[in-house]
Amino acid sequence: MIRLFNTSIAPAAFILLVFETLFLSGALVVATLAVGHLDPVDYLLYNSGWAALLLGVATFLVGMHFQDLYTKIRVTSRMLLLQQLCMVTGMAFLIQGLISYADSDLAIPVRVMLLGSVIATPGIFLWRLVFANFAGRMMLQTRLVMIGRSPTLTELRTWIEDQPDAGLVVEGSAETPGEMGALNEIIKRQLPPRVVFGAWGKPDPQLIHEVLELRLAGYEVETAATAYEKACGRLSLYSLRPEQMIYSNAFTAPPRSFFYRLVLNGLITGICLVVTVPGLIVIALLLRATRLGPVWRG
Repeated sequence: MIRLFNTSIAPAAFILLVFETLFLSGALVVATLAVGHLDPVDYLLYNSGWAALLLGVATFLVGMHFQDLYTKIRVTSRMLLLQQLCMVTGMAFLIQGLISYADSDLAIPVRVMLLGSVIATPGIFLWRLVFANFAGRMMLQTRLVMIGRSPTLTELRTWIEDQPDAGLVVEGSAETPGEMGALNEIIKRQLPPRVVFGAWGKPDPQLIHEVLELRLAGYEVETAATAYEKACGRLSLYSLRPEQMIYSNAFTAPPRSFFYRLVLNGLITGICLVVTVPGLIVIALLLRATRLGPVWRG
């Protein structure tokens, strides 16, 4: 897993994100150069064209995120992938229309958007098909060996099996000291894997001794709870102790944060009143003018 902004990202998703960001940017720049009525240098450097193109790329990427194209990387249906990319393109055009209404300087010209979409959509479709076939080699998978027995380890193994695109693979496991012989052969190979240790109840002293030997030998050893949190981005309930909930200060709002929320809520309420009250007055007058009787019935 790759850590970015304190968030774990699967290597395959990171590779896709970087490549598609560059590809979309290139497609829109090529479209800008190909459109005859625009001076590319003047548009990109002096007319906020670069900001408009970056915003356009962002709209495509956000659409792909909402279509789960960065979590479900393996292509199960080419027709479904093409449909998702077409929906992303349509969403990008819709957002461009809203941007054009809000600030025309930040909107990509229609011809540039059309040509850029014609280049980008088939290109990303073909790239996804190629990447899906070779994703296993390109993901730089992190190899794990699991030592011990705990519900958190079982959860982690199940999650890895259900998420083949996460870039994690379990090389082997040992629940008892007797099973450590075969596991040591895996651990001593080149590119040694990460060792994940988990115990439920009182751990076996001999198993702890084996784990300490690996740690002193320089191998990376981490607890099952830590490995689960890094991989899944959440805590395992099995590794959460009661005292962590009872004595945690996570449920106490700091006074400064409470004050800011109070001020923000009041400001939003005031803005909503200013915006809606005139409309309500107009509606009340229209109702009063078009029918007899009171506007409000108790």
